Amino acid sequence: MPKKDYISEDGVVRLIFNKSGADVYDVRGALAELIHKMLGERPNVQVEVDGVNPLPNNKSELMLHVLERLNDGNVRKVPASELHSFLLQPTQKAHLQAMLVEDVQAKLNLTKDMEKQYLEKVPPGLSSYMWFQAQRDNPDPENLLPMPVVGFEAMYASLKKEVELATMSKNVCQQVGADVKQLEKKVEENKQTALSYQDKLDRLMIRQLHVSSTQPVVSRIGQPLTSFETNLCDHISQMNNLMEAPERNLKNRAQELTANIQLHDRYLTERSKRQPRVDLRSLTETEKEDMGKACELLLTVLDACKDKIRDEREVLMKLMYEDSFGTQ
Repeated sequence: MPKKDYISEDGVVRLIFNKSGADVYDVRGALAELIHKMLGERPNVQVEVDGVNPLPNNKSELMLHVLERLNDGNVRKVPASELHSFLLQPTQKAHLQAMLVEDVQAKLNLTKDMEKQYLEKVPPGLSSYMWFQAQRDNPDPENLLPMPVVGFEAMYASLKKEVELATMSKNVCQQVGADVKQLEKKVEENKQTALSYQDKLDRLMIRQLHVSSTQPVVSRIGQPLTSFETNLCDHISQMNNLMEAPERNLKNRAQELTANIQLHDRYLTERSKRQPRVDLRSLTETEKEDMGKACELLLTVLDACKDKIRDEREVLMKLMYEDSFGTQ
């Protein structure tokens, strides 16, 4: 069995229950609250459970320690010897017995003298040769001690303890898995809530932008135009007059150019889709390479023409839009 590296300053105390480990594990929080009440329910005292382990004969142990916040703000663990003495007082012991607590022990490691006495005393049912042979075969004397298992009953009790511990560990893992799934569900709900809040915030920002942009316009109703606005109106009027001038007739000219561009665009598209009527079998390799380069060059020129036509079309559409805007 492993040596327990516990000292009194660690504050760990064992409560031996006449109940199974699973039953004690389910009510560990309530037990901690009851012990906190036994300590006077002081706000600067906190009871924490370190773990629950099954024991033979359908018993179990609960390990706990007590934290105390001092006046200077520091937190200390109540020593195991002090907590052990308090819980063994008649009044407190009666409360513990009502909770099916059979024994209270301070979790302390063995002293050198106690360890020496344990190793020198041969357990019942074992010969001195077997006991000292077990000590010599100990793989880690610094951290492990030999533990006698005599008879099938002891082996069965040890096996039963391992099974109970494995079962309790499985239940704890299942509970942790359920808690993780619940937390994942809450995280997803919080994520959806955050997205809805972000959507509301975006709508409020758009509304604020709309209000802030229309407010200056509303405030300017009934006021005279500024010099910049007057110059802009004059410039738009000049452009409109220039477009509508009979001697220039730019509007009709723009419509004609748009029609020609559309016609040439369709013509170029149809020409690009036509297949060449050249007998490739009669061409040499050099002629094929030259024709390939020529085709690539023509495709480049065609793309450039299309880009040019597209730019001119955008310019004409812009002029027509400004003309219609000026007319209105």
